[in-house]
Amino acid sequence: GSEHKIRHLPLFLAGLTEGRSLPALADQPFREQLDQLPKPETVTARVGFFGGCLVDFVYPSLGLATAKILQHMDMQLIYPLEQACCGVPAGHLGAVEAAARMAKQNIEAFEKAGVDYIVTVCPTCTQALKYEFVELLENDPVWAQRARDFAAKVHDFSQFVAQRTSNGETLDLAVNCYKRVTYHDSCHLRRTLGVYQEPRELIKTAGLTLVEMTWPDRCCGFGGSYSIRYPELSKPILKAKLDDIRQTGADLVAMDCPGCLMQIGGGLDQTGDKIKAKHTVELIAERLPD
Repeated sequence: GSEHKIRHLPLFLAGLTEGRSLPALADQPFREQLDQLPKPETVTARVGFFGGCLVDFVYPSLGLATAKILQHMDMQLIYPLEQACCGVPAGHLGAVEAAARMAKQNIEAFEKAGVDYIVTVCPTCTQALKYEFVELLENDPVWAQRARDFAAKVHDFSQFVAQRTSNGETLDLAVNCYKRVTYHDSCHLRRTLGVYQEPRELIKTAGLTLVEMTWPDRCCGFGGSYSIRYPELSKPILKAKLDDIRQTGADLVAMDCPGCLMQIGGGLDQTGDKIKAKHTVELIAERLPD
């Protein structure tokens, strides 16, 4: 499962574990666990879930947590199996045609599924679905409008839940086991999507004490392939982030990005810290009754 950590790799891959442990691949990807998803008794909305590569293959527990929260909101998680990578790694490396192909595949998969909303728990995926698909396909007469219609349904999951709980829908949350929680703002979530209040509201709604870092929105040094290609630059950025987390005295750091979770969680593991790292969806889901 995703709790196993990889601490050493062969020399030519050593940069991957520079300053952090890596999570092992999940025994079973999320797409193979769909039969375990909870089904709400009454369904008020069909919510399409875009997993993204890290959730599908490394952190399927985040998909299960998303389904559990939606069930408590009388919404059903729909996971179209034809979905692909969001295309960001390809697009950012210059393979624009490949990124456009993936955009079309994803749009078609969710159109066929007939969903009311589309949510993701990865800000990089969210901004790709919401903005990059539209840019990639804006000059395509067949796909431009489909991309815009698709983008209009896309929401970051924390924002999606926070907006609905502030509108009177309540989540019946159990008592917490963490005394103090600090929150890390991932770059794409705060800077591209402008989401930063909503996760904090959810943490407070969950009855947790939020203590802010000095620099909560400073990068953790992950940056997708950046941390692999430039470990000598990524490592000091991570160290500064871990120091900032420690000085809060928190026993848990929450975040909304699987990439940041891999980076910060791996850094805390390698230094032997007792501080836990969790995605906000897991923090909320584990407080809900089964």
